[in-house]
Amino acid sequence: MLRKMEVGIYSPFGDFFDNSMVYYNQYFNPFIMFKIELGQKCILNSDEISGPILLLGIPGQGKSVTMIQMALTLIENKQKGLFFDTYGDLAEKIKKLVKSKSSKANFVIFDANKISEKDIQKNIKNKFVIVFSRTAHDGFRRTRAQANEIVKNAYRFAQKGSWIITDQALDIIDDVLFEKYLQTRKSDIKTILADQTIMALSDKEKLQLKKAAGGYIIYKVRSLDSNWLQKNVKTFKGKKLSETPKYEFYFAANKKIAKFKSIFPLKAI
Repeated sequence: MLRKMEVGIYSPFGDFFDNSMVYYNQYFNPFIMFKIELGQKCILNSDEISGPILLLGIPGQGKSVTMIQMALTLIENKQKGLFFDTYGDLAEKIKKLVKSKSSKANFVIFDANKISEKDIQKNIKNKFVIVFSRTAHDGFRRTRAQANEIVKNAYRFAQKGSWIITDQALDIIDDVLFEKYLQTRKSDIKTILADQTIMALSDKEKLQLKKAAGGYIIYKVRSLDSNWLQKNVKTFKGKKLSETPKYEFYFAANKKIAKFKSIFPLKAI
């Protein structure tokens, strides 16, 4: 149950779905606690994220908007961690939306072809690191290998409470990286796993991820994904996830679910 406090925010992890206000103690972790606005009227407390959040959606539905919004929020709130962008378009948009000196001072962008292990070790403890690859030019086979190594190093060097957001997160895994995903609740690395589908995983791996997951952000997905989620995650029972309107998503956590609209246009920080 969430703590009661003076400053009220709506929270999907608490009583939001009952349309009541949740309050938090203003003296509880004042330096690391902040609001994350996932969508219109979908606001959660950063301190509540535990276990990987699975962000799914086919291209063009709004998944990228959520990733950019989260990255901007983390940069603005001086959080540390890493964002891996497989195509480079999200990194470019984030760069354009970071305007203030204080925000610019808290993030750094690297090309995946140029970043080293030492770069990750040095920067992830002090800044929010954005790494982009050029899948359209280099091909996914090369990008996959780069991403796997870079994200592994991010988990290796990240401090507790850091954030790791990975696009194509389920396509780049091997057994070692997948285990890192599953252990994020224990390691206290706040993790967002974004992908178009969960079908890169075996049946066993899907169930392992379901058990570890701290929540779901689901835009329109393919029928295969929709059917699996409805069958295996009770929260989604009866929801037609393959028919979700563009720029709308379901947020599910703690056996509760509601539909929200994406934030648009995104605001500069």
